[in-house]
Amino acid sequence: MAVLAVATMALIAETVSASSHAQAAGTPKPSPVAARTAAAVTSAALPTAQLDGVAFAQKIVGNRVFAGGRFSHARPAGAAPGTHQVLRRNLLSYNLTTGVLDSGFAPTVNGTIRVIAVSPDHRRLYIGGDFTSVNGVKRSRIAALDVRTGALIRTFAPKLSARVAAIIATPTVVYTGGSFRLANGVPRKRLAAFTARTGTLTKWAPAADQSVTSMLLSRSGRHLNVILGGHFTKMNGKVHWGLAAVDSGAGKSVAGWRGGAPVKVGGLHSAVTSLSTDGHLVFATTYMYLSGANLEGAFAVDPATGKLRWVESCRGDVYGSFPQWGQLFLVGHPHDCSAVNGYPQSTPVHYQRAVAFTLQATGVIGPDTATGTAPWVRKWVGTPSPSLVNWFPDISIGHATGLNQGAWSVTGNSGYLVLGGEFLTVNGVGQQGLVRFGVPRVNGALAGDGPMVSGAKLTPTVTGGSAGTPITLTWTANWDQDDKTLTYRLVRVGSTQTGPVTVTCAAETADSEFWHRPVMSCTDSASTASGTYSYRLYVFDRDGHTVVSADTVPKTIA
Repeated sequence: MAVLAVATMALIAETVSASSHAQAAGTPKPSPVAARTAAAVTSAALPTAQLDGVAFAQKIVGNRVFAGGRFSHARPAGAAPGTHQVLRRNLLSYNLTTGVLDSGFAPTVNGTIRVIAVSPDHRRLYIGGDFTSVNGVKRSRIAALDVRTGALIRTFAPKLSARVAAIIATPTVVYTGGSFRLANGVPRKRLAAFTARTGTLTKWAPAADQSVTSMLLSRSGRHLNVILGGHFTKMNGKVHWGLAAVDSGAGKSVAGWRGGAPVKVGGLHSAVTSLSTDGHLVFATTYMYLSGANLEGAFAVDPATGKLRWVESCRGDVYGSFPQWGQLFLVGHPHDCSAVNGYPQSTPVHYQRAVAFTLQATGVIGPDTATGTAPWVRKWVGTPSPSLVNWFPDISIGHATGLNQGAWSVTGNSGYLVLGGEFLTVNGVGQQGLVRFGVPRVNGALAGDGPMVSGAKLTPTVTGGSAGTPITLTWTANWDQDDKTLTYRLVRVGSTQTGPVTVTCAAETADSEFWHRPVMSCTDSASTASGTYSYRLYVFDRDGHTVVSADTVPKTIA
């Protein structure tokens, strides 16, 4: 459950209503890629318990992480598929600090779990999805478990006629959303609420014309509202494309709440897929496929009014978000971020399955570089946009859903970020379905990942070198998954990275990303005297990692 402190909200500038206005002004531009916040998680994956299917949801409670989805077994970090397995039927728990599976928590759920929520007192774990029994007892798509033991709480037994995809748990009321049409046998249009103690259906009955995927609570003055995301195009009979707000008591639509307009997602083939908040803004993620929608990416709205604050229009579906450390972490498959100065569409297509943006708008969206750009992409040119952050872990695809995706969910706390999905590897190492990332203080002496290129692939090219003509060395800049700025030091072989350096480069530091690696050069002005010269390039990141090139072929000057 997320409650917004709207009274102290820090609002950013109003969205430009027409892109032509921003273009005419001539000043707003897409912002450059931002450096990862020093306090934020690095891209280095931490060993975590694994599963043999897909995790659609995770929830952190204290030092435990609960993961739900569709899987049959769990195994330790480092174990190959099919080895060292223990039974886990669609729900498990692991230690946040160590990543080790909780051996004492093993409920049995007979169907897919789509959402996990926890009661405010952290005693109850609520699960929702497509299942019909828990621990051998009939439960219709929603259930409550004891957080400590996994025992079913038998006094809470609502009955929903179809999938539950969203849950908000308060001390007294449990709000649900999904695709159901009946709640405890009473007609409800995809939204219902129950008393937490007995599971009795309440009078709260907003009406969505299509399924609901996500929910969060938002306080606006005296009013406690429920913000909703999903496939719907109407809420309570009025047009709300994929995003709406209703009163938490009566279920009536919040007057004047614009629903994220002009973002248009909804219907069978597009939706708001998730909602999250930092207490100041609400972040919505979207997907679209062969539809009349106009955004695949993420956007931010004012929780009190629904007014649009910014858009990130990287092409590619986004399934979840989590704000922390001044950054918004997204999971999905963005494949063209050129409109925000990020990586362009490539051949073959590069799907970056986890990215991060700044929380606030820093510039505007520009034109992207893809050929045949769709009209919906051009629509957002000139709209306020955040900066893409240099944080690029390598998440592979998996095959558990048949959709060839990587991560489906993301959450965290002040020390960790956890991803759940169907991926098989992270940063090239076997790590199936679950992974943790840590902030530098929990990562050890050398946090994060180092520069990615080393050895022969980093070796400078030597040109020139004759009596009276110095040697010039050129190389392609390195890149780092979680550091934008790298430091370069070129030395003659025989000296060391910490010892006497006889070559000083004009540009000791340079910014680079995996798609943008400028050519760098250095001239050894003291190399005109007779002798044999060979060079070695050292590259450092801010976390203390060092990579080294192979030595250049010796160059002799007579």
